[in-house]
Amino acid sequence: MSKEKNIIPVDIPEDVQRRIELINYLMEPCDRISYGKKLDEVSQKLNCSRRTVQRMVKKWEEEGINSLFSTQRTDKGQHRIDKVLVDFIKKQYISKWAELIV
Repeated sequence: MSKEKNIIPVDIPEDVQRRIELINYLMEPCDRISYGKKLDEVSQKLNCSRRTVQRMVKKWEEEGINSLFSTQRTDKGQHRIDKVLVDFIKKQYISKWAELIV
């Protein structure tokens, strides 16, 4: 009997594939000057800052491929301030504009 590995086909989005290629390019051995040039090149291609690319590489090293997938914030659409304060601000805003309209 031959043992076959269970292979699960995974569709990796093009943007993630691109990030993988660029990070692998950046992680190739080189001196500090070459690394700086590569870092500039990768940051331009990804349209982000050098620091963002450095964070991306660190997360890649710590978490692997999952770190390169885009995720949504868990608090998306929620206010970060107390509801009482939100209501107060809305009330003040509405009353100010009501005075200007009349």
